[in-house]
Amino acid sequence: AFKVKPLAGLGQVQMVAVDVTKPHTLEVALTGVDAVVNLVGAFAGNLDAVQGRGAGQIAAIARARGATSFVHISAIGADAASPVGYARTKAEGETAVLAAWPEAVVLRPSVLFGVDDNFLNLFAGFTALPILPVFAPTALLQPLDVDDAAQAVGNVLANPVPHAGLIYELGGPEALSVMDLK
Repeated sequence: AFKVKPLAGLGQVQMVAVDVTKPHTLEVALTGVDAVVNLVGAFAGNLDAVQGRGAGQIAAIARARGATSFVHISAIGADAASPVGYARTKAEGETAVLAAWPEAVVLRPSVLFGVDDNFLNLFAGFTALPILPVFAPTALLQPLDVDDAAQAVGNVLANPVPHAGLIYELGGPEALSVMDLK
């Protein structure tokens, strides 16, 4: 993200660098927090350490350090039986989070778009080419505005009890084929 839009007063939101594979950095970062929104993810590298068991480790440490609510951002299509490492470890992360914190809430957003996104802006850049490469032209997506995803997180944090232990899939208002994105 190139821009951060904090919706709190000065000093209420803090950015802290951590390495989820090093528990001591999580312990320092998660001490004294009220709520945690875990957005950690990767497309390459040791996916289990980052978004599989790593996600559960974040939840366990946050709970032990006194946080009162936890929202885990996963991904639409998370599937423990998937041969794709990304989808499999996202599902394993959900399981690990809910094992460590049964009242946590899992949000599975679809492809996100916004001002500085790397998805729709990629397609926009392709339009200048004489030939438009299209992979899986009939694949359907429900792109979700990043502000709507942020609103969902805010809604859960404002009233976490009715959402405790639930998994929500978040998609945009319409299903579009990859060809419709051009």
